[in-house]
Amino acid sequence: MVISAFMLEGYFIGLKEGAILGNGVLMAFILGFLPLAIAGYYWQNNHLLWPL
Repeated sequence: MVISAFMLEGYFIGLKEGAILGNGVLMAFILGFLPLAIAGYYWQNNHLLWPL
């Protein structure tokens, strides 16, 4: 019974904060991945996407 309460708590927190998490993922994509992908396409080199 107690375990299901913790599971439901995590589920509802995820529902509540889903918009914030989604905005964070979108900003990381726009500011982090997209510039590297464009630079890699420009230089015809995909090694920028796989850092050491």
